[in-house]
Amino acid sequence: LAAVEELANVAIQAVEAWLAAAGLELAAQKTEAVLISSRKVVETARVQVGGTAIESQRSIKYLGVLIDTRLSTRQATRKLLTSVVTSQMLYAAPVWAEAAKVRSGGNVQTVRH
Repeated sequence: LAAVEELANVAIQAVEAWLAAAGLELAAQKTEAVLISSRKVVETARVQVGGTAIESQRSIKYLGVLIDTRLSTRQATRKLLTSVVTSQMLYAAPVWAEAAKVRSGGNVQTVRH
């Protein structure tokens, strides 16, 4: 468990550094974690986000999908990935679409589904 926590903390630090370089930061007070494992005994992990200790929970709800320590079905995984990708693509789309028009000189095509 200590090795997992260390790897997670290193990854979080890398994300924080990248965000800082872009003038952004993580909101530690909004951060949640869940340790997904196939072990019978549910363990609790602790990670550091911006100097704040975040303790893993048995389950969290993200984009309407309940993620728990036993995330094991392909359907749940597929639904989660679809939700995350859709959310990230649509997040602030009006803002970044305008920025894309400015950078490309107005030659941005729109795709509708």
